[in-house]
Amino acid sequence: GGSMGAWGSTTYALRHPERFAAIFPNRPRTRQRGLPSLVGMPAKGKAVFMDDGKTDYFARMDMVKFAGAHRADLPFFGWCCGRRDGFATWQEQIDMVKAMSEARHGFAFAWNDGDHSSGSQPMAKIVKYYPPERFARNQSYPAFSNSSIDQKLGNGDPKDGDLEGGINLGFVWKNVVDEERRWSVRLSNDLAKEAMTVGVTPRRCQRFRPGAGSEASWTTSNGMSGKIIIDAAGLATIPRVPLRPDAEVVLTITRYRAFATRSILTFRKWTVEPLR
Repeated sequence: GGSMGAWGSTTYALRHPERFAAIFPNRPRTRQRGLPSLVGMPAKGKAVFMDDGKTDYFARMDMVKFAGAHRADLPFFGWCCGRRDGFATWQEQIDMVKAMSEARHGFAFAWNDGDHSSGSQPMAKIVKYYPPERFARNQSYPAFSNSSIDQKLGNGDPKDGDLEGGINLGFVWKNVVDEERRWSVRLSNDLAKEAMTVGVTPRRCQRFRPGAGSEASWTTSNGMSGKIIIDAAGLATIPRVPLRPDAEVVLTITRYRAFATRSILTFRKWTVEPLR
């Protein structure tokens, strides 16, 4: 969807991961601050409720808060916007990136210095690296965060930060292995011009589901290794996977096997004879 359609796909599809594998909103509002024109705005300070009469409308339409609070799998979220949009504010785009990153959701964001019309152009960068056909509700994929080659979003002022750029762009992945004790993927980045790092979190896992608080180990085909603790949401995040230009790396995460311990008690049979 575009514009209001992008707002619609954001507020509806993010809440229905059982139906959607990925969504690509073009210039969405991630926080709604108005009402459809046929309804009209309420008086200042007056609450607006959904049909149930209890749910605050604007609270429900705050998808930044929703994404940050829901750590379970959401549809992959690939979106774009212009810094001078007008319909969607620049600050809400920054806040959405932060919420998605901190919750380790799968996402990518691209922008230019365009208005509400020309701000649609960066979507080409999103679908180049995240084509819709790469996603399915029954297939695991890597979610990226804190890429060292991300452009600068700035502080919310449209004049601060890079005028054009993207978050989580350039990544190519294949050969995902999703097993009970092992998850692996082959990664590269087309935009890397020098050594870089990125956080990687397995998402939509079908079999690899380590328990919260458990320990896992990870290795890369270029010789790096370490251990991690699975977070409270059951997510395994490798914070700084190293990548080099024009080279692929295989990342493998292995959960430790739980060994059951058993205490064995041996009882000796005693025969007691009556005294005579």
